[in-house]
This record gives sequence, structure tokens and C-alpha cells, in this order.
Amino acid sequence: NFGCREISNTDDIQVQQNIAFRTAGHCFVLKSGMENGIVLRGNLGSQTHQSENTNVPATFFIVNPANKTIERNVAAGSEGDGFRIVFGKVRNNDLGDNSLLMADNIAHSNRLNGFRYEMDPGYSSSIPITIQNLKAYRNSGLGLYVHIDSSTPLVVKSSRLVDNRGGIFVDRTQKVTIQDIHLVGQSPYLALTEQTHDLTEENRLCDGNGYFGIQLAPPISASFSSKISNIQASGFFAADNS
Repeated sequence: NFGCREISNTDDIQVQQNIAFRTAGHCFVLKSGMENGIVLRGNLGSQTHQSENTNVPATFFIVNPANKTIERNVAAGSEGDGFRIVFGKVRNNDLGDNSLLMADNIAHSNRLNGFRYEMDPGYSSSIPITIQNLKAYRNSGLGLYVHIDSSTPLVVKSSRLVDNRGGIFVDRTQKVTIQDIHLVGQSPYLALTEQTHDLTEENRLCDGNGYFGIQLAPPISASFSSKISNIQASGFFAADNS
């Protein structure tokens, strides 16, 4: 199948308890960013493949997530990202506000990132973007990748990231709060799996060597500030440079 559920320029729609398997292109899609009152709840997307229109598909592709509820969804085995969230300015209104509820979503076994947050050029918000209660594990890229405007505050909290090549990578923003995070570079289960199976380098997800839990790459600015607290980390080892 091509795609799963696409909503464009429509308000007050609920998409709940759907299963999409072996589809091509972006799967659950909020396309224009002009949708309001949308609920995506309890949906499963598995094995989202590339298509003629995109070679980096996302199981959940959400443009302008404000005024939407996105909760308890699962993205598994995408050839691109699990969740891709794009903030932008539509209807000449700043919709980057607290009306977004995005919580308790899971992304695992995706070829790129579990969760990817980004902004359209020239867009910013004075209200913090809050990412909470996510679970990301066994993604070949990052558990959480955030690339937003430098002036937009970011809060990441109460999340669990396990067996990803990188845990949390934040690019550009100058105001970052990360708290109550559980990070595991290489779990005992993954270590046993890689020891007992003849995996190619492409399929070898993570050996813990040289991989990171949290990395910030802010612009060079005197106004940069960050607060990182209550982080539980395990399964990270010193890189073998021999």
C-alpha cells in the first residue's frame, strides 16, 4: 500500500487504533499544517518503506503539531524515521504553543531516527517546545534528534532511550532543559544478541563504544544556557582506539 492515513486542511478528526503494515511513503500524515483538533491515538505503523516520492519516509509525518493530540502511537521498522515533527508558520498565526499534546509514543527499530523534530526556516517560538514520555529503542540513528531555531526554548523530560546509536542530539537552540531521562547505550540483551548472531556491520546496531547519551550543538553565543538533571545512564564504554 502507498500511505496509510493522510489528513489535509481538515479539522476535528480522530484516527485511533489503526494498524498499517508494509506501506510505502509517509504513513500517518498531517500534511498542510493547517489542521486543528486532530487526534492520533493508539496507532501502529510497521515497516514503512521508501516510495517514488520519498526515500526518507516517516511512519508519522506531522506538519505543525500544535492543536493536536498525538499519543500512545508506535512506529516500528521504518526505512526512514519513526516520527518526524515539523514546526512552521501557517495561517499567519504562531501555532507553536502549549496546545500540543504528544506523549507516550514509542519508536523502535527504525533505520534512521526514532523521533525527529525540526523547524521551517525563519520560524521560531517564544514558548518552549516540550517533548515528554517518549520511548526510543534500537534505532540505527538517534533516539531523538532536534533541529529547531536558536531562540526557541526546548524541554525534554521523562523519557527512556535504549540501544540507539545516539540518545539525544540537540542542534542550534540556545535554551535547553533535559531532565528525568533514562539512557542505555548497550543493554545486556543487545550485547547478547550481537555476540550470538553473525551480524554484518550494517545490521550491527550499537556496541556502546564511542556512542553518546546526550549531545548539544548550540550556536556560539553568550546567551546559551542548559540545564541537565536526573539522568540515569548505563551501557556506555570508552572508545577503543587501538
